[in-house]
Amino acid sequence: MNIALFVDVYYPFINGVVTHVAMLRDSLQKRGHNVLIVTADPRLRHHTIRDGVLYCPAIGIKKIYGFGLASPVSRHRMSALAEFKPDIIHVHDEFPVAVFGVYAAKKLNVPLVYTLHTMYDEYFHYAVSRRMIPIAKQTFYRYINIFANRADVIISPSAKAIDFFRECKVTKPVEIIPNSIDTEKFNPDRFSYETIKKKRAIIGIGEGDLAGIFVGRLGKEKSVDYLIEAWAEEFGDEPRYKLIIVGDGPERPALEALASSLGMEKQVIFVGKVDHADIPLYFAASDFYVTASLSEMMSISMLEGMSMGLPAIVRFDPVNRQQVEHGKNGFIYNDKKELGEIVRQLGEYTPSQLDDFHHRVREATLSASSDRNVDKILEKYEKAKEIHATRQSEKRLERKIFRFRLKVKR
Repeated sequence: MNIALFVDVYYPFINGVVTHVAMLRDSLQKRGHNVLIVTADPRLRHHTIRDGVLYCPAIGIKKIYGFGLASPVSRHRMSALAEFKPDIIHVHDEFPVAVFGVYAAKKLNVPLVYTLHTMYDEYFHYAVSRRMIPIAKQTFYRYINIFANRADVIISPSAKAIDFFRECKVTKPVEIIPNSIDTEKFNPDRFSYETIKKKRAIIGIGEGDLAGIFVGRLGKEKSVDYLIEAWAEEFGDEPRYKLIIVGDGPERPALEALASSLGMEKQVIFVGKVDHADIPLYFAASDFYVTASLSEMMSISMLEGMSMGLPAIVRFDPVNRQQVEHGKNGFIYNDKKELGEIVRQLGEYTPSQLDDFHHRVREATLSASSDRNVDKILEKYEKAKEIHATRQSEKRLERKIFRFRLKVKR
């Protein structure tokens, strides 16, 4: 098949959706399919095709690094897409490039698949004042209703999407396919004991320390401030417990100031932005993954950490509670005190017990490999083709009936 993937942000900019789309492309190509990625690039003034990616000129948005607003209509883009002759169009967000994907699917009479990756309720503060958030939500929900109802198949990595679409009054079924990861790239066996020991020393993790790691964009919705406060309250007098924060974002200065004000500069270590290729070694140098975010559909960073064998310690989220099995591949906490108890419990493990736990977590995560998940995606593509064909047949029948009635009236 010829498959066109639409996403408004792509490499060299990094986020969870970018990682997902890149892995999906690689897995589809391994299966022998042709893939064209269509994306925006605020650094360009003209449409450019390079290495199977159609980059569209866009206006940069200063508040969101790497994000650009491309025009939702373009003759050049449509011409390039028509030449590719897609059998499936798959959109991965709800912004201008994806809007063009929806339009192109209708124009070229191609089945449309839509994946919801993000719970936008936590992101409105970036776009509007707090006073305007209720109105913005209502408007956005109406927009999602129109957008989603154009799709033949809707996919999401989390059951959270079901409630979100219900809020938007979308009645179509949602196909739940968990996010996939590159389990070969995120394999702890890639790194020797000496390499890991050296990295821990560089980061600032001492002999006998227990290190938790968070990887992600440092925005308000990630609740990293909650983690820092928990570390200060629970481990302020226990310097062996370290928190490694990998990533950058608008909240970083405030978070660094918070850690400093709580006297946690040596225990809360900000690494900053790291190339995705270098992330596995940071995971290898850590002992567990920890997050307080309640905005995730299914965190790819968390899955990558689990692929490296790190148990995930996550804040209780009733809709996403199936992502971590308490005591098996991680732990679920309700408050800061419970977080502290869980981390101390891990701190009592012997090195061999911790290694055994890491091995069990790694084994449990292998089912999330990108090569396995692509089969589920391909099944949904076939389903989209069937639904699209049925809808087209129904439309043709409706037109025939309409013409017949006109004829009878005459």
